[in-house]
Amino acid sequence: MQALTSGNSIQPAGNADIGTTHTLVTTDSTVIQISDLLSIPLKLGSGASVYIRDVGSVSDSSDLLAGYALLNGKRTIYIPVTKRPDASTLTVVQEVRRNLGRFQSLVPEDIKITYEFDQSAYVRAALSSVMREAIIGALLTGLTLLLFLRD
Repeated sequence: MQALTSGNSIQPAGNADIGTTHTLVTTDSTVIQISDLLSIPLKLGSGASVYIRDVGSVSDSSDLLAGYALLNGKRTIYIPVTKRPDASTLTVVQEVRRNLGRFQSLVPEDIKITYEFDQSAYVRAALSSVMREAIIGALLTGLTLLLFLRD
């Protein structure tokens, strides 16, 4: 797996400063044809090199079906949308909902794109709880100052 990953990847190679442009340079060693995977070395160095073609074969196939999603009793494709750590959950949900029409326009008419499962409700509930507790804290602080300090 390590040889396959390193022999079929895009890796950062450094930076290039060209005039006023600062560009990240990458090396692209991804294969074009599936058969090109056979030429990835498993062992290099002293002695004979060992390639994937020496120990196995490669075919364009998929894994065995291990699970599927049902929506209203019908098989469906489930595509989870996750956010980056620096993104706002509420903003991501808003953008996905706003772009559902655009997503639908990109697929054939017999495919229906819907928004089914929203975990942002937990974030909204947490924000609401924090706001409620902040208001209660401010009111109790004000009441304490009024009663004990008469100010």
